Amino acid sequence: MMNVLLILSLWYKSMSDIFFAKSEKNGIAKETIEKHTQRVVNECRKLKNEINNRMISDDIWNISEIACWLHDLGKYNKEFQKKLELNIKSIHGEIPHAFLSTGYIPENIDDTDFFPLFYSIAFHHERSVNFREENFNNVFEKDLKSKLKFLDWIQLNSNDNVNEIFYRNYYNYLDKNKSQYLNLFEERTEKQRLNKKKYIYIKGILHKCDYAASAHIEAEKEYVGKYEEHFKDGLKKKGITKLYDYQERAEKYRDKSIIFIASTGAGKTEYSMNWINGEKSFYLLGLRTAVDAMYGRFKEMFTGSNVALLHGESIYRLLEDKDKGDYEDDIFKYHTKTRQLSMPITVATADQLVPSVFKFPGFEFYYFTASYSKIVIDEIQSFAPEAIASIVVFLKEIENLGGKFLLMTATLPPFVIEEFKELEGSGKLVRDEHFSSMKRHRIKFVEEAILTGSAEEIIDEGLKSDKKILVISNTVAGAQKLYDAFVEYDPELLHSRFIRNDRKEKEDKIFNETNYKEYPENKNRVALWISTQIVEASLDIDFDILITENATIDALFQRFGRCYRNREYGSSEPNIYIFEPEDERINSLIYDKDITKNTWNALKKFDNMFITEEDKQSIIEEVFSNIENTKYYEKYKEYKKMLMLGLKADSKRDAIGNLFRNITNNYTVIPEPVFKDNKETIEKFFIDVEGNNLGAEKRYELKKELYGYTVPVQIFRNRKELLDDIIINGANPRKLDIYLLKGVTYNAQRGVEFIEGYKDKSNFIL
Repeated sequence: MMNVLLILSLWYKSMSDIFFAKSEKNGIAKETIEKHTQRVVNECRKLKNEINNRMISDDIWNISEIACWLHDLGKYNKEFQKKLELNIKSIHGEIPHAFLSTGYIPENIDDTDFFPLFYSIAFHHERSVNFREENFNNVFEKDLKSKLKFLDWIQLNSNDNVNEIFYRNYYNYLDKNKSQYLNLFEERTEKQRLNKKKYIYIKGILHKCDYAASAHIEAEKEYVGKYEEHFKDGLKKKGITKLYDYQERAEKYRDKSIIFIASTGAGKTEYSMNWINGEKSFYLLGLRTAVDAMYGRFKEMFTGSNVALLHGESIYRLLEDKDKGDYEDDIFKYHTKTRQLSMPITVATADQLVPSVFKFPGFEFYYFTASYSKIVIDEIQSFAPEAIASIVVFLKEIENLGGKFLLMTATLPPFVIEEFKELEGSGKLVRDEHFSSMKRHRIKFVEEAILTGSAEEIIDEGLKSDKKILVISNTVAGAQKLYDAFVEYDPELLHSRFIRNDRKEKEDKIFNETNYKEYPENKNRVALWISTQIVEASLDIDFDILITENATIDALFQRFGRCYRNREYGSSEPNIYIFEPEDERINSLIYDKDITKNTWNALKKFDNMFITEEDKQSIIEEVFSNIENTKYYEKYKEYKKMLMLGLKADSKRDAIGNLFRNITNNYTVIPEPVFKDNKETIEKFFIDVEGNNLGAEKRYELKKELYGYTVPVQIFRNRKELLDDIIINGANPRKLDIYLLKGVTYNAQRGVEFIEGYKDKSNFIL
């Protein structure tokens, strides 16, 4: 095997003709096939020495290096070179270079290595096999045959006519449609399971090294400094001289996966940092705002040179931070490393990694990277049941490839724990827990809607006693009604239907008013905030009184965490009031009806009593104890079943948008009144963003300004009646997928509201 690698290296150096692999792009100069390939091979060799995954054998690394040497040899043809010269994406009748590259694979490599190698090269770009065998052979005969002489040097083929070898078998292998090729690696036998793992490793390594070489970055960026020292210094800055015993325990479990259940505000993040211990890691959450906040904590602890932020709008956060000197690279190189999963620590939304479980083309890149990483999933119960199923299957498959995970939450449904019983039994996973003895929440049930009168009395008395009060409605429309009802108390309103500029301002304000450590001057300032479930896990806020509509147990416990977050509560008066939802029909569209009912019944036993952290776990077990016939569990079970049977997505976008998020119609909109009031400014942004004379940084800065006028919405019906195209001379807003939202009013106090004739349609927009 090593002779093969040596001769491949010598053969490349013997090529005298100049053929190019890459055109000039993103400031990177045109590059020859030889130079690009050498970069790819070098990254492969570096990765072998850098990553920690004992499951990847030397044999797999050697085959992967061969894949790196061979993957672009199909570019030694006139059609491809002409395409680069003309700077066009395709030429009619061309045969994709990846398929042609397979012709260079020595045929007498062992089958267990040959087929993973063959398909890794053939499909390192996902293309359809839509050409005939004679066309395939003609291109090879005309352009590539002379390049096969190296097979004679290696002497791996006894047949002197190497072209005949190519004609006889390689097209037949390619003729298997790309949607079927993974079926060659079904897991019916142990041999097939090992073969599939080998394929994922080899193709994943090729992707990882090829992407890095093309972008002129490292496949894996080395951690700058010493993790342990950064961790200790970061704790000292926060006034922590010693970790709690349960946080120290994470050190014992660094070589295992963990399920860790602990109270809200107990220091789970520090637990995870101790477990990570400087190894390659991903910290995944559900909401962008929560990711942004966690990224700030990690960056402060381990520096911006080591910590990456990854979600759909992360570039805009980086642009805000660019002048702080937090990054050793320029912002765009740093962002490229982030998107290529090269950074030591990445804080991200779960949809950046988990959708690879749907095996979209190129998923092997994500699986391979995860196979030598530590993955933290924070608050898994906050995801929809379909997403939970995706996460469970993803974590099991990654663990099987060599990765480790930490499921970290305050509340975990028992059926999720059950999923990992086998791993726990084998000693690969441990279950750990810590429940605070601090009494923080005394709850009170009110068998009426918030608007019926009792809530006003609670608010009135609370504000007179200088309390900070949070009221949570299950719907935006409900929150707006409450805002109107309590307008005399000068409330603030926060929900998802504010444009981004206004929402950011409100999020900053609610944080400042309730974060006593950083803003002690606000401790005695009276505040009434009305919101929706967006405050459940996205904001580090702390109120004195919580008034909330009933929801599912996981949502309620997240809401509880916004009240007396890290403080002992000693009063005989309740500080959490749970009301009935205003509209059960609408509520059932948002939360599972059966789980919501079980929640009410289980919690009601604690009416007018303190509820401890251990009580919460017993309540969760009760709520989920008989869920087999609920819609919630049916969704989970069906989705998991589809994944186990091999559910695949046609593209990464489909995997994220339709399968993982369970969203079919997600839109970015500008409310019509906002557009009219800021027409000149918005139109100029659109025109400037599409301008040809702008650099990437300026374009992103303009996009960030433009998105400040938008609202992200999810529309299930009546799209044509609610949305319209934005028409601007000199620009095409559809390129940015931004639409006009009709039939609404808007102001910075209340957000988007539907006018008469559209109100019935507002039920189909979130």
